[in-house]
Amino acid sequence: MRRAGLWLVFSVLLLTVLYQGGRTTPFAQGVAFVSIVVLTVHAVLTLGARKASAFLAICLTVTFTVENVGVATGFPFGAYKFLVAPDLPHVGAIPVIVGPLYFGIGYPAWIIACLLLGTDVGGPANRRELAFTPVVAAFTLTQ
Repeated sequence: MRRAGLWLVFSVLLLTVLYQGGRTTPFAQGVAFVSIVVLTVHAVLTLGARKASAFLAICLTVTFTVENVGVATGFPFGAYKFLVAPDLPHVGAIPVIVGPLYFGIGYPAWIIACLLLGTDVGGPANRRELAFTPVVAAFTLTQ
C-alpha cells in the first residue's frame, strides 16, 4: 500500500511537471523546487550522500562553465542570454537557479541511461560503462 501511494504521488508530480513545462509562474517554480528536492532525496538514498554530492558538484561545475562560455561566446548553442531579474544571484552571467534545474534533468537522465544500458546507477564498473553511460545520459537529457 505504501509503495502504491508513493507511485501515485510521483505520478502526480510528474504529470504536474509536464503540465507546467516552460511556464514561469510561481506555481511552476514551486513545482520545480519540489521536483529538485525529491530528486535530491532519491539521489542520496540511491547513491549515498558522498556520491550524490559528487554528482551535484559535477553537474553544477559543468552547467555553469558551459552556460557562461555559451552566453559569452555563443558557442556551442548560438547567441542567447537569460532574461531574469538582474538583482537575482548569478554565477557569472548565469542565474543560480539554472544549476539546480540542470541537476533536476541531469540526474533522471543518468538513471534512464543506466536503465537503458543495464549499468549500475552508482557509477561505471568498467571502461565501456565509463565511456557510454555519460553519452547516453547526455542524449537522454537533450530529448
